[in-house]
Amino acid sequence: MTSGSGYSPSIRRRKMASAQSDREPPSVLCSEVLNFSAKDTASQWLSAADLQQEVYRHLSVYVPRILCVGPSGVSSREEQKEEQKEDLASQLLLLAPLEWLLLDEEPASGLNLLQENNQPSPLCGHVFKVGEPTYSCR
Repeated sequence: MTSGSGYSPSIRRRKMASAQSDREPPSVLCSEVLNFSAKDTASQWLSAADLQQEVYRHLSVYVPRILCVGPSGVSSREEQKEEQKEDLASQLLLLAPLEWLLLDEEPASGLNLLQENNQPSPLCGHVFKVGEPTYSCR
């Protein structure tokens, strides 16, 4: 007898096992996170002949591995842990190298320096608002 999905229980088990075998074991990504250096990655990007291609290559490797795992059929508590791991991996493997690339230094100190230098223009004192593309001093 088949269930509502149209597959016998043995076929469903094989399909689930196949889907799970397509995923990388979590330990592989965890070991990469431990050995990953955002600073070194940004340096490699800058020394590459084609920066855009290198950034896209990096994203094409890590985005699917982090974000395209699919439903795992785990409990809500385990699902929440998986989301936290996904967020951490996204921050470390995707966003941190971009921060190093844009700031060309430790992101925390670079952002502090930007904040310190965020002064109104001495010419007219206008400070741009969020989404305001241009302004003319009068």
